[in-house]
Amino acid sequence: MAVLMFWVIGLLISAYLGKPMVSQVSFVMSANGLEFPKITLCNYNPIKNSYIQMINQTGDFPPRLVEYLLLANSNAYVSYSFYFFYSIFDLSNRVGYSENHPDFTVDQFFEQGGFTCPEVLKHCSFAGRVFDCCSVARSVLTSHGLCHYVNLREAGEGMRIQKESSDTAGLQLILDAQREEKIPEEDAAAALANPINAGFRFFVDEPETSTYSSSQGISVSPGNVVYTAVSLVKTSWGNCTSKWPVGYTGNNTQWKYQSKDCISKCKARFFNDKCGCSPFIYNIDRVPGGCSYYQW
Repeated sequence: MAVLMFWVIGLLISAYLGKPMVSQVSFVMSANGLEFPKITLCNYNPIKNSYIQMINQTGDFPPRLVEYLLLANSNAYVSYSFYFFYSIFDLSNRVGYSENHPDFTVDQFFEQGGFTCPEVLKHCSFAGRVFDCCSVARSVLTSHGLCHYVNLREAGEGMRIQKESSDTAGLQLILDAQREEKIPEEDAAAALANPINAGFRFFVDEPETSTYSSSQGISVSPGNVVYTAVSLVKTSWGNCTSKWPVGYTGNNTQWKYQSKDCISKCKARFFNDKCGCSPFIYNIDRVPGGCSYYQW
């Protein structure tokens, strides 16, 4: 038995000396680094409770109207079929807020009632270098309310390109969900407006594309940390294109083509043709003429 053991050990030593084993890991990256994508951040609570309290000082902004306005960022086809549509229709006949405040719009509701950049972005760093979040971030109205995007390609040198592959070499953001500003459920249909209690969803896009109607977001709840890496999927499937269809180019949109934006523009055109206006959720170019729910 001992002879057999020494024979096996001898074979292993001979193989090791004859064919040395090499372990190698290669990281492939462009010599000039990778340009960073656009990151858009949206609070799951689109409206501050303090804004609701402020705007209701006139006494003609009831909780049911909050519920009504929060429907603006829900899918029009799905919301239309909900059982409470009839109460919404009744509300449109009873509430005269728009008549008393003719300049008030759905866009204004989300822009003025949403969270500002300093309220949301508390700490930002890129490759370990701390920078002023709001000097780089920009506010943008989307179908999720007032959001903020960080496009490092518009930042200074040293921040536009990631040259190393690690979690510490990328973009780090610390956000405040402002949970104390959440609208009480008794004041609005919170379960309808957003099934998630609090937190953020963020979207990774090309800078030239719209994030207005993004749905491929990543969610993070308060108190949690999310590490995200992005890679390009090379598999092509379906009928792929990179150009807008005829009739959707020129002055019709300012954005680079995306299939989801094309769908939104198509739905907006349908509503405009049938009703003379388009629901807020499909207005990716922020053109005038958006309609409220009872109008369509």
